[in-house]
Amino acid sequence: MILSPLETLDWFAPRVPPALVSAAAFSRMRQAAAWLPAARGLSFECYLGADSARVDLVACISPAWGCDELAAGAPRGEPGSHMESVWQTIAALCREWADPASVLHERMPCLWLEFDLHPDREGVPPPFATACVQPGYLNGKLVSTSDPGADEVERITWRVLHLLHGGPLSPGVERKVRACIDQLPEGSSVTLVSSNKPRGRDAVRLIVAMPRREVIAYLRRVGFPGSTDEVEEYLLTYADVSSQADIYLDIGEELLPITSCPSPVMRSPDDPRLHQIADRLVDWGLCPPARRDALVAFPTRRNVVFPGTAWPTALIEATSFKLVHRSGQPLEAKGYLELQTAFSLVD
Repeated sequence: MILSPLETLDWFAPRVPPALVSAAAFSRMRQAAAWLPAARGLSFECYLGADSARVDLVACISPAWGCDELAAGAPRGEPGSHMESVWQTIAALCREWADPASVLHERMPCLWLEFDLHPDREGVPPPFATACVQPGYLNGKLVSTSDPGADEVERITWRVLHLLHGGPLSPGVERKVRACIDQLPEGSSVTLVSSNKPRGRDAVRLIVAMPRREVIAYLRRVGFPGSTDEVEEYLLTYADVSSQADIYLDIGEELLPITSCPSPVMRSPDDPRLHQIADRLVDWGLCPPARRDALVAFPTRRNVVFPGTAWPTALIEATSFKLVHRSGQPLEAKGYLELQTAFSLVD
């Protein structure tokens, strides 16, 4: 972004949809943004339940935006604290990402840092880092597990997992991760990976893209302990706009009883998929109509002259969704307000 994340939030404050982001939630995001380097883009993760006031902040880091600053390892958090340990792990990843000799260099396109901003908790938590392991991801090109280049994606995957986990995975977790990858159906791709250590779990997360028709059989094959009937009826239905589906897997020594499915990112308020998905969540009682209306009105592209700049910047505002299944708990819907800037030649 042209401005720092904190400056961007302050610029955006008068424009944020109040039905989605309260003043208190915005204040919590400002506290988190103060910990961030320059970022390629920002997202607000809005919990859509009628009684939820939670909004998490997500920043996208790239080689050109934030990687070098994080690699420098400026102190973040009290010495010896969990916060400092997590930031040091992220710094180690970024140093290797910037190293031309590393398998990550010019192959890992981006890294997301998410702050879990619970309304009833004080202070800023350590960020939850998720790395993209697909070199062509930003251009919409994925390498499947059977394509040429699959070996390189696998090397990137394991190197990133070990860096974010702060060392090798425990034997039981590594065995289960390998089993989940080995049993992926034809045409599947591992796209994003993370370690659950910042959230206090000895587990990792894989996000995999696979043919929608293969999801249920795959989940049963790898021992998913949640309701595959609910996954089939809701997660694979609310955003059924493609033959492919992205599935979140949280993996310890066994697969954990949580999974989720994101929607495509939509950049126009006239996108019929946007209204279809949002209306479906309202019909299911997972999103109040006022929040639906704010989400579908949000996407736009406009030229903005930011404070301290002389030339317009293209500001791209987009909307996406995620539906989360946790065994024995109600479904949870999230909406994402995404901000990204690009160079503009329009005065």
